[in-house]
Amino acid sequence: MQISTSQGAERCYRLIDGGCEPHRELDTQYSSLDDAIADAIAWVEAITESNHPAALIGVEGLRPLEWCKSRGL
Repeated sequence: MQISTSQGAERCYRLIDGGCEPHRELDTQYSSLDDAIADAIAWVEAITESNHPAALIGVEGLRPLEWCKSRGL
């Protein structure tokens, strides 16, 4: 699922942790929300402790320019 703004800019997605910071293990750019969620689910299912702090995952939606700025590029 790709979301466009009124100006036609595509969004990209990345996974964040419980502190709203880029997720330590899953910080990558996803072109779709579905792909980001699928990776998060697969990663969380592999964790043996369901209350593990890294299991708190959110999704941040960014336009490509915002992604570069947030990554310091």
